[in-house]
Amino acid sequence: MHTPGHNDCGPGRCVTKERNQASWNAEFRTVTALRGLASLAVCLFHLGNIQSVGWTGQGFLGVQCFFVISGFVIPYSLHRAKYRESEFWRYLARRAVRIDPPYLASIVLAIATGLLVAATPWYRGQEVHFTLPQVAAHLGYVNNFLGFKPISPVYWTLGIEFQYYILVGLFCGALLRANRLLVFAIAGASIALNHWLPASFDHRYLILQWMTIFLAGITVASFRCGLMSRMEAVIRVVALCATAAFIVPKPAMALVAFGTALLILFTDWSSRPLDWLGRMSYSLYLIHVPLGERLMAIGARLVSSPVAVSLWLLMSLALTLVAAALFALVIEAPAIRWARRISYHREPADLRR
Repeated sequence: MHTPGHNDCGPGRCVTKERNQASWNAEFRTVTALRGLASLAVCLFHLGNIQSVGWTGQGFLGVQCFFVISGFVIPYSLHRAKYRESEFWRYLARRAVRIDPPYLASIVLAIATGLLVAATPWYRGQEVHFTLPQVAAHLGYVNNFLGFKPISPVYWTLGIEFQYYILVGLFCGALLRANRLLVFAIAGASIALNHWLPASFDHRYLILQWMTIFLAGITVASFRCGLMSRMEAVIRVVALCATAAFIVPKPAMALVAFGTALLILFTDWSSRPLDWLGRMSYSLYLIHVPLGERLMAIGARLVSSPVAVSLWLLMSLALTLVAAALFALVIEAPAIRWARRISYHREPADLRR
């Protein structure tokens, strides 16, 4: 398997590779910024929820931003890498190596902090108890379906993402090249199946409820890959997000999805703080509950005035961001390097990231 190195540069080849890499990075500046904002919003929501801090109450909408980003990034990256569905198992291995080590480390962290806090004499919360079947279900991203209490409340979205990874890995080319009729047939089938599911089943745990939002991201990927015009992409995004407004639990979720898709479709923007946040967004998403929420729970015993609570929240956020940066450096960065070693057979050397 060929990997890029210093000897790859012949006449004109280094310039071409640098241009390709610069183009790749430019495409992702907006995505990185949005990742940073989405992870920060979700973090503030969970931290503020401990003491009902009103200005953090809509932060849960960052999840739908992440769904659009995944809808865009995965098929776009696979198209650039010249992926074929026959390489599905290589693709799935690459995804697992990329996302599982930080996920598994966060499970250990969540269990350890939960047991540690519960062992302190001042703990007055619910009994903290973890079982082997519960942990095993989390390892397969099926805890949502088997009725086990989530070890961390953010893990339900990872189950949705994993369903999407399988779907796009099997049908990437068809989804990117789908005509308008097929796209809305898929959306319609998702709506119908979601409607027919038993009322006792929590629909949010299946990708069916979120499929129109993922399709909005896929539509943007099709445009960025040169497979459709910008006008066609706008028409599809508008229709898909309008449809989503009648399916998802809150219409605001569809509105955030719409805004996210349009930003990726039309803009190229970022800033150093957002770039920093975006690069560690996965780590922040994974660990902000076991660390940040614990800090906020301590604050609930010490401060009560609105100003003091907000200041405590900002302090907890700052400490959580530092912890997330260290987690990203020690746990996530090696996983990224390991995943890059698993390349697709037709992948250009300059895109083996």
